[in-house]
Amino acid sequence: MKGAAMYQETMNQIHKFANERHMLYRSAANHGLTPDETRRLHELNDQLPILWDRYRREYAGRNRAVSETLTSRAA
Repeated sequence: MKGAAMYQETMNQIHKFANERHMLYRSAANHGLTPDETRRLHELNDQLPILWDRYRREYAGRNRAVSETLTSRAA
């Protein structure tokens, strides 16, 4: 279950960052962004692809472990 918790935590972080980014985009459309908000938006845009890559690797690793377990049980 450790692997599942790991990729779920990564997905939770993705959701958190994506929601924050969405709020900043809305703010930018309404009244613009402060320099700190602009910097944060760039950080989020940099971090989200990295988090998605981590999620895919964690999820693939979990699926590989499950597949290997099923294969070993069948043998």
